[in-house]
Amino acid sequence: MFRIHHVTYLFLLAPILGCSSSNTTSNAGASCSSTAPCGGTLEGTWRINSVCVEGDLASAMNAQMGLPAACDNTFQSATLSGAGTVTFANSAETDNLTQSIDANLVFTAACESAVAKQTVTLTASTRSTIQQTLTASGGFTTANCSLSNGSCMCTASREQQAPTAPQPYTVSGNTITYSGTDASSPTDYCVSGTLLTARQPLSGISGVTVVSVLQKQ
Repeated sequence: MFRIHHVTYLFLLAPILGCSSSNTTSNAGASCSSTAPCGGTLEGTWRINSVCVEGDLASAMNAQMGLPAACDNTFQSATLSGAGTVTFANSAETDNLTQSIDANLVFTAACESAVAKQTVTLTASTRSTIQQTLTASGGFTTANCSLSNGSCMCTASREQQAPTAPQPYTVSGNTITYSGTDASSPTDYCVSGTLLTARQPLSGISGVTVVSVLQKQ
């Protein structure tokens, strides 16, 4: 359904990461629509009502970075959201979507030292560097960091337009399969009345599924 690129760019953060915390919170166990895939007629324009993540997005992002164990809780939480419309016509999907990710991160001397392989102390200068790197090469649009109890606490977000080029697709049973450059992951779906529920694995992130509910226009 969506060509979601929110998450993959976050792994550019690895060179500056330093994090560890015993109080991790995340989106694990989010309550998403329970509508089972059932197929149906897709043609027409659909507006996003809600976007929900099944699985622990923050933990999955931490695991994928492959950093030392001291950095296992880099991402304390992460959420995805979206707004706009999706149009199906002539066996192609055209998106007019804004996609967003919001994340809370914690950088500590323990993780920073493990990454650097030498003792690191977090200072105001380090905080400034981390904040700037989150937006310069970490892929976020905005970031705000502060020092607290020897750690650097950051909030960061990114909002971007989804690709607008039409995606050719085919339907087999309850699954949409896309083709062409920059294609979306295969998506299970159900049309029930004026609602379309779509379940799509998040590209590049194991164990996380995005569940979107859209309203027929």
